Amino acid sequence: MKDGQDWLQLIERYYVKQGLQSPDCEQSILWAFTELCEAYAELVPGMQDVATAIRALGEYVELRLRAQGGWTRNDARKEAAPEAGDFSAALTTLFVAVALLDPTRPPTGAPQVANRAALAEELGDVIMMLLRAGHAAGVDPLGALAGKIQRKSGVE
Repeated sequence: MKDGQDWLQLIERYYVKQGLQSPDCEQSILWAFTELCEAYAELVPGMQDVATAIRALGEYVELRLRAQGGWTRNDARKEAAPEAGDFSAALTTLFVAVALLDPTRPPTGAPQVANRAALAEELGDVIMMLLRAGHAAGVDPLGALAGKIQRKSGVE
């Protein structure tokens, strides 16, 4: 099993090979959030109004990160720098989605996975960005998790 340092070295080699900019701690957490939003989009959720708001917020955060510049995208559709209209459209979608949230409406059932492979890849991206955030902050989240599990349950 790989430990946190092994994973960080693998991720760093991936970044170098792909020509990716290394995000700082804040950027890593925000990128993890956008990846989590993309993972959620792979579900057919029971709360469609919440799903729409989450996807819209993820798109807006990604636009903000991309506007900082220096990012190499793996998705050619998102390669160009965002324009003012992109922000306006994202905010409009977000505001409409939030306005339509209905806290009294129960979920319509357990979410179903639309694309299992895409969900697995998006969740992997979330883990990668959270490990990058920990590294940038000088902490080892996997080591901390292992320590917490051992401390609380005795499981090693």
